[in-house]
Amino acid sequence: MRTVHIVESGPPEEVLEIRDRPRPDPGPGEVRLEVRACALQHADVFARTGHPEIEDEFPKRPGTEMAGVVDEVGDAVDGWSPGDRVNVYHHVSCGACEFCERGEQTMCPHDRKFGSDFPGGLAEYVAVPAANLEPVPEHVDMETAAAWPSSFTTAWRMLVSGGGSNRASRR
Repeated sequence: MRTVHIVESGPPEEVLEIRDRPRPDPGPGEVRLEVRACALQHADVFARTGHPEIEDEFPKRPGTEMAGVVDEVGDAVDGWSPGDRVNVYHHVSCGACEFCERGEQTMCPHDRKFGSDFPGGLAEYVAVPAANLEPVPEHVDMETAAAWPSSFTTAWRMLVSGGGSNRASRR
């Protein structure tokens, strides 16, 4: 399969390489996704230019947000089948901290991301945790589906958590 890798910090025309790699096999609790769209965000820019708080290791495959079709299902995966249209939530939380236990995975201090901590979606296929999948309805195009996780969760956090717009808390 073809992939894009960042080989060092620098301008895109100098540090991005297209490489051939074997298709990943899904591990337990994972699915292999045939990537149909990949959205890029600030984390992908940091992956290429460097982040002031992170020491970079290269090469790495960018592509924080992605959408596609489930190609293969690993062991211990329920609820997903080959052919399912999905997007991938880009944060992989620990599942055990106080935030994860409250359902606030976006606040997990141990979270990791695709494109920096795990190989990202700038590839034909990627193995991802099944827990990070969300279904994509047929009427939604893959480009939109790839871009909505970060945009939606950021807006939700600002309105509901940060802004106190939770109507239930006002009653």
